[in-house]
Amino acid sequence: MVSTTPEAPGAAARWRLALLLARRDAARHHARTALVLVTVVVAAVPTVYVTVLLTRVLLLTSSVAMTGSGVPPKPVTHYVDLGAVATTATAAALAVVLLVVLVAPAHLIGLRRRLDELAVLEATGATRADLRRVVVAPAALVATVGAAAGSVVAVVVAFVAIRPADFLDGVVAVVAAAVTGGLTVAVAVGAAWVPARQLLGAAPGRRGPSSARVRATVRWSAAVATTAVGATLATWAASTGRPLGLVLGAPLAHVGLVALLGLALVGLGRIPARGFVARYVLRDAARSVTRTLAAVGSSATVLAGVTAALVYTWSRHGEQADWAGLERAAGTSVVVDTRDGTMRLAPGPTTLADPLSDAALVTGAVLAALLVTWVLTALAAQESGTDLGTLDAVGAGRGTRRRMAAAQCGLVGLLAAGTGVPAGLALGALVVTAYRNAPTTGGPAMHDLAAPLVPVATLLVVVPLVVAVAGAALPPTGGRRGAATGART
Repeated sequence: MVSTTPEAPGAAARWRLALLLARRDAARHHARTALVLVTVVVAAVPTVYVTVLLTRVLLLTSSVAMTGSGVPPKPVTHYVDLGAVATTATAAALAVVLLVVLVAPAHLIGLRRRLDELAVLEATGATRADLRRVVVAPAALVATVGAAAGSVVAVVVAFVAIRPADFLDGVVAVVAAAVTGGLTVAVAVGAAWVPARQLLGAAPGRRGPSSARVRATVRWSAAVATTAVGATLATWAASTGRPLGLVLGAPLAHVGLVALLGLALVGLGRIPARGFVARYVLRDAARSVTRTLAAVGSSATVLAGVTAALVYTWSRHGEQADWAGLERAAGTSVVVDTRDGTMRLAPGPTTLADPLSDAALVTGAVLAALLVTWVLTALAAQESGTDLGTLDAVGAGRGTRRRMAAAQCGLVGLLAAGTGVPAGLALGALVVTAYRNAPTTGGPAMHDLAAPLVPVATLLVVVPLVVAVAGAALPPTGGRRGAATGART
């Protein structure tokens, strides 16, 4: 007797369905897809570049060890400074933090809108494994494209900076880049899957007020401990001249800082505020911590990296100018003498100052914060569709909705600048200290830390203003128009 029961589709067919749904999701929500894609590229470029540099250093070191002498068997075509590699590696680690902070909430918000679709798939016989494929596929698709593009860029830049000595060096560098790109994809997929697994999991059991207090205490303790351990490790690495220690310590401290920021967002709803717009924005930020933390955390990470880069370049330029006996007469910087903690205003180095690079860094940071805030504000319109419809029903006009959007974006910019810029100043000081204490740098000991006054003040003040004005300029959300805008996003 022949059975008429249809055979279950194989793994290839199931993955084909998941990828088709992922392509449709990426095409429908192009703004979110572009944001995640750019984030993966930004994370992949420095990560792959550092891996190629470290691979080159390891190859050179092993070649010297195999010859039994201090002279490499081949001529060295490029000198690799471990302090500079560690500085770039710290930036790469922060880029990975940015990837996790931004990708996880972006995919989680998208998954919440697809719960009905997942329910239909489950009703048609999809297993839990099938649902996991559908959840993972969009993150894997976007991350693979982004990691491939970032890896190609990083390999090209690395080959220009450090020319391979032979064909084997080039092959090893490409293999290292491919492995690092695969790890970047794994991080992006994991960042999307971990929160989604909680959303797709079984219904939570009963949790009383006491268990909520215990969980809050544990989270605060873990966040404080993570920040303290990371800051301690980074400070020790900088003071002892071990720049590679910053690669672990600085990102760990930043992760703890972002976690503390997320826990603090819950308390925004308790702040007494006058006016409907202020009360709504504070309570919405406290209620939608995932979305708010994604915008604040990612923008703060970008601002911290840019601020640290400004401190590093101005301190190094000042140091080089003093070594060369050049006159300082360009710009104004805040200089801190690390020997006695005194602070003074001083001009920057004339010859070595690069105002175009500073302007590019500041502009890039503002645009990054603006992009993140705009996309997540558009996603917020989708999550708050019911609230906005209620506001339409009670007669809230376009002006009210514009003020709400401006206040939401301004709050994100204010929290991001207030967190990221001070964190960047501290990170820049640690990076400069570690670089100067590294045994490979040489030269006379310098103790001044310099931060350009105008660029740093611009990041601190202009970012909240720009994102608030941009929020007010967005099309007003609410009702049918808001739903249409959300569907396009």
